[in-house]
Amino acid sequence: MVYLKKSTFIEAETRPSILSGHPWVSIMVFAVLFLGSAIISKIFFQWLSLMGLVINPISETIIGFIMGIVVFFGIVPYILGLPKGKMSLRRFSYTIGIRRPKSSIKLLIVFLPCIVILFSSWLLASFIHNYLVIGWDLNYFLMRLLDFSRALPPKNWAIITAIGSIFEEVVFRGIFITMLLEKYSERKSIGMSAGAFGVIHLMNLLNGPLTADLFLEVVVQILYATSYGLFYGYLFIKTGNLIPNMVLHYVGNGFISFWWFTPDGPYAFYLLLMLIFYIGPFPTILSIIWVRYSTQWYSGKIGEI
Repeated sequence: MVYLKKSTFIEAETRPSILSGHPWVSIMVFAVLFLGSAIISKIFFQWLSLMGLVINPISETIIGFIMGIVVFFGIVPYILGLPKGKMSLRRFSYTIGIRRPKSSIKLLIVFLPCIVILFSSWLLASFIHNYLVIGWDLNYFLMRLLDFSRALPPKNWAIITAIGSIFEEVVFRGIFITMLLEKYSERKSIGMSAGAFGVIHLMNLLNGPLTADLFLEVVVQILYATSYGLFYGYLFIKTGNLIPNMVLHYVGNGFISFWWFTPDGPYAFYLLLMLIFYIGPFPTILSIIWVRYSTQWYSGKIGEI
């Protein structure tokens, strides 16, 4: 278990809620919230378009971020009473791991190399794709790979739109794992959270007409999200801090285009590379190994991080 050092506001009484003792019911409520937020956003953006207002990725991100704050830092702690009853925003943030670490240096030592592992995994996938599929001269391939204009606005808005992914960490690690740990072991809690995180990607079937390609892509998303979800859960439990998870999740969604370059290839091979190297088994295993041994230097307890 992660041992948390209590403070005066943590020791204050909470008002129990109906959902706080039922993690699986709660995760279904979150699925409804995610779906409802997506539907409301789509209707709202369509209404703005009808009003003649220009909608761009920046405005969509800002509106979505505001909705996320309202839902996950307003409705969740004050109305739903998750994860451990109705509580103040300050206590809610502390409970789910959004707090200042005792040692920022040690925390950085744990999670910054995991970003390097992600980037290295994406680079490896890019080189494999070049070697097996397109066969470009290495110098030309590197020139194209390092042309970061393809990963920046206005060609690619991911570094802006990916900011919303931090709310997934609030839900699946900060809230859900915290609730699961009240009933299950750390391993089971990590596995259950990862499974739920993978399954929630079924919602991506709503992104377009249901075709064989879309279905296959969503299946791959479920598999690699479940895989890296194991690491997200492990990192959260070993550090007791949600901030590294939020940073890594944002980086994973927002910076892939900088180091992942797989043009002009078969779609099936692209999905295979995504399954293994994006946030699949390759970066998952290496990251877990790093976090395990780096936290052993100081026992991995939040009181020492």
